[in-house]
Amino acid sequence: MLSKIELMLKEYYNLMELGNKIYAFLYFTYIPKSSINTTNIKKDETIKDINLEYERWYTKSVNLIKVLLPERLNDFKKFYYQENRKSINHSNYTMTDFMMGIPLLSSSFAVFADDLSQVVNTYKSQLNILASVEECFESNLFEIKQILQSNVFGDELDAAIELNKNGFARAAGAMAGVVLERHLLSVLLKYPEIKLLKKDHSINGYNAILLNNKIINSSQKINIDYLSSIRNKCTHPKNDEPKSAEVSDLIEGVAKVIKTIL
Repeated sequence: MLSKIELMLKEYYNLMELGNKIYAFLYFTYIPKSSINTTNIKKDETIKDINLEYERWYTKSVNLIKVLLPERLNDFKKFYYQENRKSINHSNYTMTDFMMGIPLLSSSFAVFADDLSQVVNTYKSQLNILASVEECFESNLFEIKQILQSNVFGDELDAAIELNKNGFARAAGAMAGVVLERHLLSVLLKYPEIKLLKKDHSINGYNAILLNNKIINSSQKINIDYLSSIRNKCTHPKNDEPKSAEVSDLIEGVAKVIKTIL
């Protein structure tokens, strides 16, 4: 079975393959024949409905960029759609303009020899952003694992919130505690020089090691100790029944730890 990273890498290559086909279609359809260069670009005739294929490509690409290259997400979206433009020109022409058949205007007259050719430059800019995602796979594999893991943790915390809302405070707290323990372990695994013993595998054990290695400060340790105490209350049936408000504190605290202790 493929790992999540391998699946994302496969998705990336599929999107680049489709993206190059879309680019070739746009290039040979809308660039004036006198300007066409067939040296590096080969004509593709598999695209039948350009709008449909582009929308499919854009939807999947934007989701991939959101995870792996979030700092370029707004740039990517800008080439798809822009609001509040005083006029449409070469610098702000979007793929939505193209799909709606909106031309560029010059002196109040549509310049049809030029307006649709602009879509080639607009789309090429988007394709280049997607292409840069490959560097993330090459240089930031551990960070990608962390992103994927944080998404999984987020899903589990959402489930814990629902359990707590529906009166299952003990189960919700236990789930949030598991998320906290796994996250602290994942942070420690970033430091191969730190050797963990069997006795260390607990929230309190990880917490102490993080402090001793100056990965967290004393106030962060105290906060994690507090979260651990609520978790323990939830996982030991002989303890008093945990209150929903306490479990809410635990869930919110775990969410904060995931975002701030990396």
